[in-house]
Amino acid sequence: MGTAIRKLGSKLHNLRFHDIENVCSKSEVEFDLIIDFSLPSFSSHALSKAIELELPILIGTTGHDEEFILSIESASKKIPVLYEANFSKGIRLLKRTLHEFVNRNYTEVKLIRIFESHHLNKKDIPSGTALSLRDFLASMFSSDQTIEIYAQRANNIFGIHRIEIVLKNEEVISFLHNAESRDIFAHGAIEAGLWLVKQKPGIHKLENIN
Repeated sequence: MGTAIRKLGSKLHNLRFHDIENVCSKSEVEFDLIIDFSLPSFSSHALSKAIELELPILIGTTGHDEEFILSIESASKKIPVLYEANFSKGIRLLKRTLHEFVNRNYTEVKLIRIFESHHLNKKDIPSGTALSLRDFLASMFSSDQTIEIYAQRANNIFGIHRIEIVLKNEEVISFLHNAESRDIFAHGAIEAGLWLVKQKPGIHKLENIN
């Protein structure tokens, strides 16, 4: 993902990229934002570096534990933080659509099923996007809502997420997002990063980007 962001950012937005490991002090900073699409083991270091350099940080790495989530909340008191499992515009639109549908029909919702498919090398199961969608949907209900997640791994799948909302009358409404290229995530991350550098300290949400 880092390679795609560098390539598209340089080509389409004339952005320059630097390695944070080569920066030892705030006086050496020549950039406005830290982007982390690494591994959970490195994300804590990237977050600490963002606090030290007083820079916004965009985190797209998934598979973090609860301790890291708490560290994000602490860091957000000092710097802008955007932590998201999927930066595609489609997922942003999907969440808005789901929010509108559930708000109008939440008393009729019986069951929610999330189906996700990725390539065989995808390490986290279920995907971070599926978990994010689960938490997003759960937040719209005042009581516990049954939300099931089903995961599949197969070759040549960048990412497919389908949400089925089963109503009490047994009607099923489906919402689908299909990623056919990794570049859509890179484009979304760049757009989100350009937005994040203008924000105040706090935890920011992808769906708040216009």
